Amino acid sequence: MPGLLWDSVPGRPNPALKAGVVTLVAVVVVIGAFAAAASGGSSPTPPSFVPPVSTPESGESTPTTPESTESTPTTPESTSTAGDSTVESSAVQQVLNEYESDYSGENVEGLKSVLSSNLVRQDGSHAPEGLSQALETYQHQFNELKNPSYSLSGMSIQPGEGEATASGQFTITDQNGTVTGSITFHMVEENEKLLIDKLTITPSK
Repeated sequence: MPGLLWDSVPGRPNPALKAGVVTLVAVVVVIGAFAAAASGGSSPTPPSFVPPVSTPESGESTPTTPESTESTPTTPESTSTAGDSTVESSAVQQVLNEYESDYSGENVEGLKSVLSSNLVRQDGSHAPEGLSQALETYQHQFNELKNPSYSLSGMSIQPGEGEATASGQFTITDQNGTVTGSITFHMVEENEKLLIDKLTITPSK
């Protein structure tokens, strides 16, 4: 019989005996585990959990307080105008000389060049005249006069900021006689040029 032959081989362990030994060892291990639990043995306590500290990622920037964008108000720089400069007495005298020369030469266009477009001419008790009316009056006087000579004397010049005043006496002489009186010029700076904007004439009685 095969079984008997196997058993008759010297040094060969019995398979049934080998399986029984393995089963016995397993049972002993299980019983030992229960015994250890019953004796009050406790399993190792796992380490307490510590939450990880959150750290910003390398690409994340830390929020910062925005800087103030409000600018400090600045005081605007002052700008000067033509009328801020003091008129020189020599400039006033030059205008007076041109007025004398143009009147003596019966030059209406020359007179126009020293008169402001805002001119107000007051001659005695006559109605005030603007520039165009004043030029017509000069032309009318030249038509009546013969080789007139116009002169100013005793002029008092008072320069100011962007303006000036000159007062004195005038004399007009031609073949028909002489006319005198007092005259006052008021001048202002316009487009960097000194011009007469008011003319007050008082003929002698």
